[in-house]
Amino acid sequence: MAHRDHTAGTTATLEAPRPVAQAVEADFLGALSERSGLCLARLDLDLAIRGANDGFARRFAADGRRVPGRRVLDLLDPQSRERLRGRFTQLAAGRGSWFAERVVVDGCAGPAFRSELTVVVRHDQARRVVGFVAIFAPEAPKESDLTGAGERRDRMFTPVAARVLELIAAGDSTTRIASQVHLSRQGVDYHIAAMLRRFGVPNRVALVSRAFAAGILDAEVWPPRVEPEFVRGNALSPQAA
Repeated sequence: MAHRDHTAGTTATLEAPRPVAQAVEADFLGALSERSGLCLARLDLDLAIRGANDGFARRFAADGRRVPGRRVLDLLDPQSRERLRGRFTQLAAGRGSWFAERVVVDGCAGPAFRSELTVVVRHDQARRVVGFVAIFAPEAPKESDLTGAGERRDRMFTPVAARVLELIAAGDSTTRIASQVHLSRQGVDYHIAAMLRRFGVPNRVALVSRAFAAGILDAEVWPPRVEPEFVRGNALSPQAA
């Protein structure tokens, strides 16, 4: 999919790795769309922005021509910057294919804001790491402050669905998830498809990003955990009464 490069008025292409050996990369790169509401940028190994979609340019700079060439870490507050340096280093060394973190953006036009940042490795044909794709899912004000009981119920998960979401966020395959929750692969696919529809996202990576951004997944623990208030039947949930 092509996007305008505001530095020269030409077109910059966010290219999917060829061939793609990891499903997460294919899902993620295939979802590049203005309708997604996500801000996407292609990074080189120095973490400089080499291409971006229009959503990214609109959100991160008053003048879109200022986006390419900036280092993505320069967009973040100092605490987020320090935390992410090590995560990028691990990916560049081949230890993992993606990560998701909640960050604070304060290096762009406008006031600082919180965002879920998901980073996916880009490979060349020889499967060497050549860069990254960064997806920002900016949080709406008080996105995680779900005070209405009806709104909470909309985001409630059965214990099985919550566990499936946790395992997706941990990067487990469908086969491994099935063995962990004692379902068939088809049963796991059913739960995943239902969550994708609920959140209006096209793939697993975007699902995890939205879940972190909405405060459903606890960003402070590993392995990932769904917050108890979102699990149906939990004593903290509005349906438990």
